[in-house]
Amino acid sequence: MRLALICTEKLPSPAIRGGAIQIMMDGISPFLGKKHEVTIYSITDDSLPDKDNRGGIQYIYAG
Repeated sequence: MRLALICTEKLPSPAIRGGAIQIMMDGISPFLGKKHEVTIYSITDDSLPDKDNRGGIQYIYAG
């Protein structure tokens, strides 16, 4: 199954700047990624590329 997780607009995911929702997503996404194709949509940060793949989890960043 393909899953999309949408992060809140305040901080980016993964939790490079902290944030409760971001930390929760960092915790559950590896478990979901074992059986599913996971994509996380998040706000961007200067230290992040437009797209990234970390541990089999696809991250897509926007404005």
